[in-house]
Amino acid sequence: MFFITTIENIDDEMFDLSRTVGYVESLEEAKEILEYNCCDLYETIYEYAVIEDIKPGLYQGHKGKKYWFKWNEEKEGYEEIEKPEYPESLKMYEIAAFAF
Repeated sequence: MFFITTIENIDDEMFDLSRTVGYVESLEEAKEILEYNCCDLYETIYEYAVIEDIKPGLYQGHKGKKYWFKWNEEKEGYEEIEKPEYPESLKMYEIAAFAF
C-alpha cells in the first residue's frame, strides 16, 4: 500500500504539523493525488508530502521506499523532489508512529 502524508514544514528543529491523509494500492494513483492536489490536500499550509510504500505486516514502515513532494504554487499541485535536507537529529516519518 502507498500511504500519503502531508507535512506543514520541515525546519531546523522539528517537523511541523503533519497527517496521513490516506492510502491507495498503486504508486501511480498516489502520485496523481498529489500532482492534482485532490481534495485540496495542500489546504494552504502543507508544503511537503511523502508517499511511503508500506507492505502488510508489523513494523513495516521503515523498510519501504519513500517518495517526497513539495508544493508548487504555479502548478497548484505537488511535484516530486529529492529527499529534503533536515537535521540528522530528526528521523524519518513512519506511518502511525511518526517517531523522531
